[in-house]
Amino acid sequence: MICRWDRTREAYLVDGEPCRVDDYGDPTRHCTARRSCSNHVGWQEITCARCINRARNDVRRLSPLVALMWTAALDAGVTADAAMYAGPAADMDEYAQHREALGHRLDTWVANGAMTERQQLKELTDLVADDESHPANVLGVWCRMWAEDYGLPMPNTAHLSESVAFIETHLHRIAQDEEQDFPLFAREVRSCVSRMEAVLRNSHASEKGAPCPRCDTPSPKLRREYGHWCVDEDCTQQYHFADDSGDRWVCPVDREHWWSEEDYRRWVADVYEANHDTRHADSGAV
Repeated sequence: MICRWDRTREAYLVDGEPCRVDDYGDPTRHCTARRSCSNHVGWQEITCARCINRARNDVRRLSPLVALMWTAALDAGVTADAAMYAGPAADMDEYAQHREALGHRLDTWVANGAMTERQQLKELTDLVADDESHPANVLGVWCRMWAEDYGLPMPNTAHLSESVAFIETHLHRIAQDEEQDFPLFAREVRSCVSRMEAVLRNSHASEKGAPCPRCDTPSPKLRREYGHWCVDEDCTQQYHFADDSGDRWVCPVDREHWWSEEDYRRWVADVYEANHDTRHADSGAV
């Protein structure tokens, strides 16, 4: 039995009807890790194995990404995000004290007219963004909370490998505990991975293009699907050539709406030229 989450009806549906029983006739229990996950879970479970494995893989990806940051930092410079990720993470207790002390100092500057409240907010926001997005701190906060909740030995969060090992050891237990916010944990780790991939320019996110010209407004943005290449003569998948002719741009809503790489680039160029001519005509340019 396969069900899916319907955003309009805000319910899990099977052939258009609400999913109320599983294959054994028992009341259905759906995974709570993600609303879009329609997997059924067993008795006294709240998270499916797929979502647990998804979070576990994200945790495991942090260490290799951090290892690559040194090379990226050498190329980008000390002021780039890569340098922050490549360096050691701040101790969370000392970091909290430093932030509190900085807050008092900024309050004094605001009171004396040396800084506006908007500037103060920006300084504090930048401090939070720079330190708390470090993977060692992202995992370190969760390690501390889990260790306190379950009376577990606290790992040395200064070493990312120890935090990863601690998280992996207790991940399944946390995922099935209703008192823990496993969905929030999974989102934060996934967000951390995405930020680091963006810094390394190694993002797995789909490349988005112009809005689909065949869909009603507001149109979804087309997504680039890279062509397949292999040496199997019986392979029926689309091939990828050196000139990118194997790629295509597909509408995420209706997959019948798609354009080859060449047609897409030609269409975008035509739209740009048309808008360029219109703007010059409106401005009275000769």
